[in-house]
Amino acid sequence: MKVIFKPLKQEVEVEPGTSLLDAALKAGVNIASDCGGMGKCGKCKVAVQKGVSPLSPLEREYLTPEEIRQNIRLACQAAVKSPAVVSLLALPSGKEHILEEGVHRSVSFQPPIKKYFLDIRPNDLKKDQPLDEIVKDFLLQQGVKNPVMAFSCLRTLPSVLGRDFRGITALVKDREVLGFEAGDASMVNFGLAVDIGTTTVVGYLFDLCQGTLVRVGSALNSQSVLGSDVVSRIEYALNTPDGLNRLQNMVVDTINHIIENICSAASISSDNIYGVVTVGNTSMHHLFLGISPQLLSRSPYNPVTGSALWVSTNDLGLRISPMAKVLCLPLVSGFIGSDTVGVVLATGLHRSRVPKMAIDIGTNGEIVLTDGKTMLACSCAAGPAFEGAQIQCGMRGVSGAIDRVEFSGDGFRCHVIDEAPAEGICGSGLVDAVSAMRMAGLVSKDGRLSSNEAVSQTSYSRLLTQEKYKQFVLSAEDRDSGAKEVVITQKDIRELQLAKGAMMAGIRILLDTMGLKEKDVREVYLAGAFGNYLRAESAKAIGLLPVFENARITQVGNAAGTGAKMVLLSTRALNEALRIARRIKYVELAKVPDFQQQFMKGMFLPS
Repeated sequence: MKVIFKPLKQEVEVEPGTSLLDAALKAGVNIASDCGGMGKCGKCKVAVQKGVSPLSPLEREYLTPEEIRQNIRLACQAAVKSPAVVSLLALPSGKEHILEEGVHRSVSFQPPIKKYFLDIRPNDLKKDQPLDEIVKDFLLQQGVKNPVMAFSCLRTLPSVLGRDFRGITALVKDREVLGFEAGDASMVNFGLAVDIGTTTVVGYLFDLCQGTLVRVGSALNSQSVLGSDVVSRIEYALNTPDGLNRLQNMVVDTINHIIENICSAASISSDNIYGVVTVGNTSMHHLFLGISPQLLSRSPYNPVTGSALWVSTNDLGLRISPMAKVLCLPLVSGFIGSDTVGVVLATGLHRSRVPKMAIDIGTNGEIVLTDGKTMLACSCAAGPAFEGAQIQCGMRGVSGAIDRVEFSGDGFRCHVIDEAPAEGICGSGLVDAVSAMRMAGLVSKDGRLSSNEAVSQTSYSRLLTQEKYKQFVLSAEDRDSGAKEVVITQKDIRELQLAKGAMMAGIRILLDTMGLKEKDVREVYLAGAFGNYLRAESAKAIGLLPVFENARITQVGNAAGTGAKMVLLSTRALNEALRIARRIKYVELAKVPDFQQQFMKGMFLPS
């Protein structure tokens, strides 16, 4: 059956019964689906008049009577029955704003993967000893102790050495010889540090001979079309035929796309990349490696392995040197991944002698606390609200997203990314908006939209009731400029309360477990994209963060990426990261007796 997607004019042939969402995926058309096609978010709306299955009960729940009259359907629920023409209600969002930079940390330059030129001459081959022993002698002269050569290296040695005796270049990790190249290629050695996020992927290309940053590239994690959070992707991997393989291919394709772009910009061949270091949460770690996340879906949520892994690029499909090695940094638990290890390494939290805290606020919020001796960590299932998902007008931090909101006596003022017409609101804008609405008296302590006409007439006039539910018009529609009506609904506020309740419960439980008070903490590091753009005043105003009266709040950007860069450049940093993973003690919040009490307490909005 042929399915045509307008106005992109993309078409695809699919089997009867295929959902429009899967058809779009096959056609390379991006349709927003925060829940990965599980029918839980109601965002994959398209217009289609015929050729698909009748309305499902889920669609009747998510679609308004007016939308049903306009032939709007949920792409995940509408199955193809005959040739169909699908009209997209919104074209893919504009320019993406992906956080690439993080806190800067200097390291002793000693990359784990190095190159050595071995000036082997014809006379050297006349010695009465095997060729591999001759090569090892040259490596010993270069300072490589007890070098080890794999069988694959031995097979290539005669052909690489050739007949012109220009010497050979050995690629070495620690004392393991990874391969050889003809001639002197010792000054061509590049490495890549990669932060594999649930939403975005960032790659940093380094010259490993000089220790200098060459290029930075980033892209959306293409897995996002199958779900905005890790739970959706785990379900997809486990419940969809070939789901795990598809998810792995998608993230590998994303990294290859970044590699292609930055190598082209730097005018180098991707074959000259010999080492890769990756960080990511535990689910992204497993999906990248093609390891089933089955154990992560049920108690006790243990990963298949938590160890640091050196993997051959041939096992992953990365388009770099076939001799290259990929290092996946160690995990702490099923919910605390190597990205958290990277954050601790980059901030130096593990070296602190006073109480400090690192918080990475996202779909799964990670918190690490130290009292100067012990490090505790927990993971908070905050949900995707901070990423703009499962919010009626929510969107990522892209062009057209409201990212800041302020309230003063004369009303609300919104800032839109790139000064573009407003299309929706991202996570930092949502926190600002609810903080401003609380200040205006529009939201009660328990999160209910006010029906009290004592609030200013200007603000009260923006309170509307739609389909029996209240909503606040934050930004009015302006068809001339292309701006859409952006609203904050009662459900949106509840989603934010649930997310912040989980984060606040995690913070308080770690403090209680460590025997500390909020006033004891001296510094709080906010990591990740949301933490980088979040305004601390708004976060405190809605109770997303405690007051922390004696702490400095420091935004450290993509600290996980910084940690990956440090390990790529320094063996000492790698060893430090391994020690950090062993030192962090994981606290499972669900097993803490007063978790529910702390969670409910954290949902309230401060006075």
